[in-house]
Amino acid sequence: MEVTTSRNDWLAGWLAAAVVALFLWMMHGYFVPAYNGTDENGYLCSARRIALKGDSAKYTGHPLEHVSGNVVQVKDDTFYAKYPLGYPWLCALAYWLGGPGAAFWVSPILAALALVALERVGQEPTEEPSSLHVDSDAQGS
Repeated sequence: MEVTTSRNDWLAGWLAAAVVALFLWMMHGYFVPAYNGTDENGYLCSARRIALKGDSAKYTGHPLEHVSGNVVQVKDDTFYAKYPLGYPWLCALAYWLGGPGAAFWVSPILAALALVALERVGQEPTEEPSSLHVDSDAQGS
């Protein structure tokens, strides 16, 4: 099967890239490297611990030390987050690659990638559905 790219496909690709670039430029004005919620704090604290220590556990040094409400105590001084670690691992990777401020860019980058994916999903199919199926007679059965 030969893949051809028309001028309209290139134009649509550049237009999608321009929309994503405009979105990122507009969001840059609202970007503040902070979150004020319990969940966001938990995600980013877990990411920092993963990046610096390789473990998401919070270890307390004193029984009266403050621990946020989104963790589960597993031992006297050991606490783990209640939620999955996928997002904290992405933030930890960004933290490790670009420093503490890079972790705050994970959400805007994922939002931009979601726009690209949405554009791809919303495209019209370029081939007839019947041409995607294998003809049983052509198989030599």
